[in-house]
Amino acid sequence: MAFTIMDKGKYNYSGCSVAEIGHQLFGLCYFRNLTLVLQKSFSAESARGDQSPLCNLDNSEALRSLVRRVIKQSLAKLELEPTASERSIRWKLGSCWVQHLQKQETPTDTKSMRSGDDIETEHAVKGLGKQFKFLKKRENRPNLVGSNNEANEDDNGPCSMNVGTNGRQQSNGELNCEMELKKLISEESFLRLKETGTGLHSKPVDELMKMAYKYYDDIALPKLVTDFGSLELSPVDGRTLTDFMHLRGLQMRSLGRVVELAQKLPHIQSLCIHEMVTRAFKHVLKGVIASVDYLSDLSAAIASSLNFLFGCCEMEDDLSLNEDHILRLQWLRTFLGRRFGWSLKDEFQHLRKISILRGLCHKVGLELVPRDYDMECPNPFTRDDIASMVPVCKHVGCTSADGRTLLESSKIALDKGKLEDAVNYGTKALARMIVVCGPYHRTTASAYSLLAVVLYHTGDFNQELHGQALA
Repeated sequence: MAFTIMDKGKYNYSGCSVAEIGHQLFGLCYFRNLTLVLQKSFSAESARGDQSPLCNLDNSEALRSLVRRVIKQSLAKLELEPTASERSIRWKLGSCWVQHLQKQETPTDTKSMRSGDDIETEHAVKGLGKQFKFLKKRENRPNLVGSNNEANEDDNGPCSMNVGTNGRQQSNGELNCEMELKKLISEESFLRLKETGTGLHSKPVDELMKMAYKYYDDIALPKLVTDFGSLELSPVDGRTLTDFMHLRGLQMRSLGRVVELAQKLPHIQSLCIHEMVTRAFKHVLKGVIASVDYLSDLSAAIASSLNFLFGCCEMEDDLSLNEDHILRLQWLRTFLGRRFGWSLKDEFQHLRKISILRGLCHKVGLELVPRDYDMECPNPFTRDDIASMVPVCKHVGCTSADGRTLLESSKIALDKGKLEDAVNYGTKALARMIVVCGPYHRTTASAYSLLAVVLYHTGDFNQELHGQALA
């Protein structure tokens, strides 16, 4: 197969194979990457004379006023936003919800070992309809036979008609719900939902939304905090915390609720608060970057923004710094209250600023000069500290459903002490991850790490060290 690729008339790939195009595009992306080196851009514009009047000042008042203007505009928009915004649902939440319902409907081992008499008694109590009573022998009374028969006919006639009418109404209601649901999802998805045996396919859409929200608030979020407490999930930074929540279909807007639920887990509360502050600062920095007119001012504007967000204001004589600190706290409290439903008290002075700076650079795509930054001074950053910017885009990470299932099976086998099964499942999971995700993917690294733990329990320390080194 051959392709023809044109790039504004400069490149023409005709008659090339797929492999050749891949190699050529790799080289093209390597030499013409999208990284913006700010120091070179500043030097080039200085040589051409296209620089702005602010480029010679590292922390000019004009750039700091730009940051204040962005903060005030954002604060005005936040105050106009409604407190309760429309809730959306991630598709992974539906998958976890269906699995939860299926586990509830699956009988446990203790229930399956009960005797037949107990089961019959339970059916008699929990049946959908009333059970028939045993007929009692009564003496025939000729005077009352006719009246009793007429009474029975009068009683049974309307009841049977009502039962039939109710059954038809129920079936018609289920059909209407199914038709309404088919308008929103594909036929294949509807059949898969029907095959789960949860009965969700026959529910109205409004009721489905209410049930999903109830599962989200009452089961999914508390279950996440419970897994944090049992160390089944162990987030170490904002990125792993985000991955764990997205894996279960939970939104990052629920971080405030997670802080409230994790009262006995101070390390989880600290992670959530740092992640909320990092996401708040991201909006300010992106707004300032979008407001810069000259490319030569970009590094200085970023430095001014970081100084505004991270700088210390212990100088009592500087009225401007104190006003900036008050404005920063006012905006941060408003943002966290509107977006995450959490009120900031005195936690800001105890935050780890370096950790927030690291997360902010990951989210915005900043590259800073590696040095020791003094966060206790009013202006810890200068123009020369901003090295470059790299493009950041959201994407769906490469993963393997079979590989994840095998990893979970290996963990379960290890918990039960079945080391041979754990090794087999772990080896298969590692092979599947390498084929699907590649040898240098983070999920492959987690498979290497899990297999190393299993090998450690088996006593194979050489292979365990090798696996941890590869991870």
